[in-house]
Amino acid sequence: MKKQSRAMELIFIPSNLGLVKIYIHGFEESVSGGEVIIILNDLMVKRRGNDKKATTIKSFLMLNRLIARTP
Repeated sequence: MKKQSRAMELIFIPSNLGLVKIYIHGFEESVSGGEVIIILNDLMVKRRGNDKKATTIKSFLMLNRLIARTP
């Protein structure tokens, strides 16, 4: 039986738009994958993937697109 890890990385980045909160969960094993959640004010991006770095970068790109579309 596989042991579930409850470890989560929390990263907080101040910006001129507010506080960016990044939650990274999983990615312990190469086959397990994980999830990245980025929150800025009322905007939220949630993305799952197998590569931690690539998933985090893609999440930031999605957040950037949301910010550009928000009036």
